[in-house]
Order: sequence, then structure tokens, then C-alpha cells
Amino acid sequence: MRTYRKIKPGQPGTKELMEIYGSRLVCVRIRYDVEQHKRCKTAEIVIEESDRNPKAEKFEADEIVGVHVDRVELKEIAIQRGVKLAGAAKDSKKRIWEMRYDQAV
Repeated sequence: MRTYRKIKPGQPGTKELMEIYGSRLVCVRIRYDVEQHKRCKTAEIVIEESDRNPKAEKFEADEIVGVHVDRVELKEIAIQRGVKLAGAAKDSKKRIWEMRYDQAV
């Protein structure tokens, strides 16, 4: 099924669904089923809302973390330069770049 149009609430073609779902209506999609030669109108609605409390950061911004050397391949020279410019130090024994968390992100 291929989506032909995506209509926002309040635009022509959404009046009936706005009366039914009100502010819960997110969008209306017009889809075509090529195999069955049918046109379908679908509605995306909000069925549940809840507060979101994102998890706290695992590390402080200035905390030193290790980025595994294998994450930055040898041929990725621009990334290596960026890592070095961010103040990272390479620990060859541990095979990691040590750098601040906010720079690693």
C-alpha cells in the first residue's frame, strides 16, 4: 500500500474525523492499494499520553571516558583529527581514546 497524501487536522478531508477524535487526531493518510485497486483513508490518533522523565546522564560532562580505538577506523582520518582536537589522548595499551564525556558524545 502506497501513501498518496498526508493531511493535517483541520485541512479539507479531515472534518468528519475531527468531529469524532477532536484534538487526539494527529493526521489522516490517503493510501492506495495497487493490487486490490482500493483507496484507503487512515487516521492516526493519540490513544495515551503520559509524562516522560528521561534517564539522567550516566556521566558528568567533564568526566573522562574511554572510546574504543576500533570505533575510529584507520582510514577515518577526519574523525581521528576531530578526536584529537577534542583533547583526546590515546592509550595504546588499553586501545582507547580517553576524552571528556561531552566531547565523546
